[in-house]
Amino acid sequence: MPERTDPLVRAEHVLELCQGAASDLVRGAESLGLKPEPHRLGAEARHLFVFVALSALIERGEKPVVDALKEQYALSLLDTRKQVKGIVDQTMAGHEARRLKGLLDDAASKDPFAPYYGTWESLKKSPDAGPFARFTDLVLDRCFQPGERKLARERVHTLALSYADAVLDQIYSP
Repeated sequence: MPERTDPLVRAEHVLELCQGAASDLVRGAESLGLKPEPHRLGAEARHLFVFVALSALIERGEKPVVDALKEQYALSLLDTRKQVKGIVDQTMAGHEARRLKGLLDDAASKDPFAPYYGTWESLKKSPDAGPFARFTDLVLDRCFQPGERKLARERVHTLALSYADAVLDQIYSP
């Protein structure tokens, strides 16, 4: 087994940390009495945590790990889309199947980190404008029903901060 200093091994480990944090965030939201759309919330959380991890690795000057993480993440997104398309092929037909596959193709051309660009700079100006606030705004509309968004705002924001700290602790630990 390659050492944990190998950029690819380290990137895979960071990706696992981010996936674990995303799953924990979904479970945490549910345990607080919220009823999110779990797959959507998990996917959005994973984007956030990978963005935070990439930011930390860039700051540390770990370009080989950054490059490996970007590649591994892109491959994991591609694999997930292929799996979903396979499920659509097996369970749906006609117009609805074509529509969903089209949405997946459209998503493939979009940068999952685009909503977070510039948010670190915004955070310096206002604590309500950073990547965690942006994440909270995104998921409130996409993952929660209107009646629970107010309650979800603070709880999801707090969970995102907490799990991001856990990911960063692992990245910064020797």
